Amino acid sequence: MLEPYRELLTALRQDEGRWSELACAEVPGPDGYPVDAHERRRYGVLLVLQYHRRAEDPPLLRYLLEQEVLAHRNAPFQGFAPSLESAAFLVASLRSPEDLWLLAQAKLANFDTYCGLDTLYLFTAGVKETLSEIDRRAAQQPDELAKGVQALCEDALPLEDATIRRWWAEKQTAFPANEADEDPLRLVERAHALEAVEEGRRWLDAWEATAVPGADRLHTLLVWRRLLGQPREAVQAARELVSQAGPGPWEQASTLQDLGEALIQAGEFREALFTLEAAAGRAKQTPDWTQAGLSRAILEGFLDLGLAAPPGDPVRREALDRTHALVEEGVGAALTQLRKAVELAGTLRDLDLERRYTHLAEAEARRIQTELDGLSPADR
Repeated sequence: MLEPYRELLTALRQDEGRWSELACAEVPGPDGYPVDAHERRRYGVLLVLQYHRRAEDPPLLRYLLEQEVLAHRNAPFQGFAPSLESAAFLVASLRSPEDLWLLAQAKLANFDTYCGLDTLYLFTAGVKETLSEIDRRAAQQPDELAKGVQALCEDALPLEDATIRRWWAEKQTAFPANEADEDPLRLVERAHALEAVEEGRRWLDAWEATAVPGADRLHTLLVWRRLLGQPREAVQAARELVSQAGPGPWEQASTLQDLGEALIQAGEFREALFTLEAAAGRAKQTPDWTQAGLSRAILEGFLDLGLAAPPGDPVRREALDRTHALVEEGVGAALTQLRKAVELAGTLRDLDLERRYTHLAEAEARRIQTELDGLSPADR
């Protein structure tokens, strides 16, 4: 899984001019939103560096974290990718007070990183050393970053070096120096991120063989079997979850929705339609069901079904009808769902619904843009 990135790291160490191959580089994604063309390559190199660092690597480590900060700052849907924390861990391991500012930029890259990246990364050089560095910059360069870091650190105080040492020991367990010490499920996640599907499946098999039976195990298998392109195995896990669901209509609706999505991926379109209809029926038995995220997920399930079914299959028409019925009942569709509805209606040559959902999608896009225009870049 990591061999290509080991070879790349060797080349990067020999030629700094090749570092640009790991730079944050925005290109249009399949859905029209920008994506980082080098995200996967950068993550692979970061993983190799976790296990094999050299004395000459600090400049490269800092460069990689800088690119992760840019990628997360510019991401259209924000997010907090594992690659950012990998890079932060590697830079924090240098224990240099000057790296406080780069680590702070990682923390402040977007709302998700602010919530997800531990503030204690800012103190890995030592509490006294960190506070001295803050005072130095505040006196020499009292900019917005200095003010933001000062506020972050004040929120974390009082703090002792012993607390940092205990926390850092936990981080070293989470980022071991030896690949053999990694948790199998974490290796599944990495294999998926690096598109090493077969290796991901092998690690998931290994995890499944030792995981404690129960709903958590089944949920994990359902998610990863789907992501790793094993729809039959995902359906099996989803069926078991449905059979174990309690009497509450919301839990039943949730497990049926999961099963419906798995059946779509497996190509069982008629059964998927019946399953999603049952999920909608259970959801309607709860108060304020139209405002819930699960109801929107069921709506999207019908759209996914209609778009996945082959041309000429009556399921396409039925899926669009079920979607439209949920919208008419008050289920709010997101912009991506409205665009799927436009596409599905277009494939069925239903001009009335195509026009209606086009109008709704355009109105929602304008609303989102108006809201974004009122936010500062840091708040987006």
